[in-house]
Amino acid sequence: MALILNQITTFPLTVKIDCPAAKGEFTAHAKIKTKPENKALLDRIEAGEMADDADLVRELFDGFEGLPCDAGQEFPFVLEGPLSAYLVPALIQAYYEQYGSARVGNSKPRSRR
Repeated sequence: MALILNQITTFPLTVKIDCPAAKGEFTAHAKIKTKPENKALLDRIEAGEMADDADLVRELFDGFEGLPCDAGQEFPFVLEGPLSAYLVPALIQAYYEQYGSARVGNSKPRSRR
């Protein structure tokens, strides 16, 4: 079996939200980043070059589906809307958690001697 690569720039990421104001899920279109791109982004965050979490959300995501807002208003809804205090952290957490759930299918745990 060979490794098959797909030429895509984003992927759908399901973001679950469970807070006093809302419960459910929506789809975020996460930008695909290479390991060096992610390291550069983390370096920018540590250097204070990202003004706030809104900049990070714009850097990580290309769009959203399933939000209770008009078409074309997804970013303002997420970043400034009534649920922004919950949505922004949920998006950032979901983006980085997806790396933790990815694993190489044939990797084996290290044996202890």
